[in-house]
Amino acid sequence: MNKQEFNGQVGYVAGRDIINVGAQMLWDCDTTELTWELKRCKAKLWQMRRDIFFSIPFWWFLAGVIGSVWLLLSDAWFKIAGQFWMFAWMIGAMAIPSMWLATVRQRKGKMVAYYRERIEIIDTILQDRR
Repeated sequence: MNKQEFNGQVGYVAGRDIINVGAQMLWDCDTTELTWELKRCKAKLWQMRRDIFFSIPFWWFLAGVIGSVWLLLSDAWFKIAGQFWMFAWMIGAMAIPSMWLATVRQRKGKMVAYYRERIEIIDTILQDRR
């Protein structure tokens, strides 16, 4: 069994503690700095959302959906080779980009949550100062 030893004081380990320390630092900022930071956080939030929705796997997945609808509406599905092409299309144009999009959303989703919480904290501080 491994024994974990700490050489220093253990503090501010959890993510919530780090956010609380960041919020405490925001209380020390001037109102003009907070309004600037609020605008910056809102811009970064929209940038992260754009990065999620307008990425290569998103467009690849959208092309896969459009191609699937076309295969169904063009009667290619009802031909013998159509079912093979539909299966290949589902894997290549829908399954692969959806898994890629899930990893992009997990990575960028953390940043979206961070900026949403930071905007909430700054907004609360600014409302308290009014």
